[in-house]
Order: sequence, then C-alpha cells, then structure tokens
Amino acid sequence: MPPQLEKVVTSPAIILMWAGILFLVAVSLLRPGWHGLFDVVPEESALKRAEGTLTSFRQHKNEEGLRFQLSGSSDYFVLSAYAGAEPAIRRSLPGARFAVLYDPARQKTPLWTKRPSYVAYVVFVDGSPVRPYRLVAAEAARDFAWAPLAGGFAAAAGVGLLLWAGWVRFRRGQTRPNSAIGTREAG
Repeated sequence: MPPQLEKVVTSPAIILMWAGILFLVAVSLLRPGWHGLFDVVPEESALKRAEGTLTSFRQHKNEEGLRFQLSGSSDYFVLSAYAGAEPAIRRSLPGARFAVLYDPARQKTPLWTKRPSYVAYVVFVDGSPVRPYRLVAAEAARDFAWAPLAGGFAAAAGVGLLLWAGWVRFRRGQTRPNSAIGTREAG
C-alpha cells in the first residue's frame, strides 16, 4: 500500500469521521420516526375523505400509473402502491360510489407533466374499503422492516471502526520515532 494511502486509511481522525457517519446512519435507521423518511402512509387522522362516482380514469405508462377523478371533486387522484384498488377501479360498474382517503398536504406532480394529483391511500367502493387502512399501513411498514437490521449493522460497524481507531492510536503511541527497532541503517 502506498505510504500516503496508508496514512489516510490509518488516520484516527478519518476513522472517527467514518464511525460518526455510520452512527448517524444507524440512528436514522433505528429511529425512523425522528426524520419521517419512511412514513410513506400518513396517520389515518391526517387523511381527508373525497366521495363521488368515478368520472374518468386514465392509465399512464410511467410511474404515475392510474389517474382518476371523482364527481364532486375537482382533484385528481393516483393510487398508493399499498392501496390495492386498481382492479376495483378498472372493473367498476357505472354509477358505483367511490370514496378515497388522501393526504391533502402531499400533492404528487411528476416531473414530466403539470398534472397535480393526490395519492389515494384507501379506496372505498360502495361504502366498503378495498383494503382497510390498517392493512395499508401494515404493508408499508413491512417494506421498511429491513431498516432496524441495517441500523444495527451500521452501529456495529461504527463500534468496530471506533475500536480500530483506538487500536491504531495505541499502536502509534507504542512505537517511538527514533527507536532502533524496525529502522534501517543507511548504507
């Protein structure tokens, strides 16, 4: 290993920096409620209800997916990946009553269009939910079940780096620069 690279790799300050980064990652994965990045389904109390009959729906080929509108609302809706209601909307009979629970604070507009839509988390057809809120939230939570495990690994790696930094510092304190052990005579 080149001496410059060895200095960087075995620098206690750089090892401590990486350990700190790993601890931040670990905390963010172990406590996702602190930052909200994994809250893909808002609390049920934060959702607003819109009702009406299905006036239009259109399947887009990109990630926007199925976009629909209900009578009595000027808003457009797209389905959450956890709603499981696309077949129900496609097979709906004319005049079927729909209701959706959506978050009015989260509006989705794909970059390639100016079509703002709200994400529908729970869809009701003729008064009964296609998938109840508790199942929608449970499925979303299952998608991020890996986070605590990854956070534990990141924390263990951070502890390992701290121990390595301490060992490197201890070893450097044990060797003396002018010691005859390990030095070569010019000649």
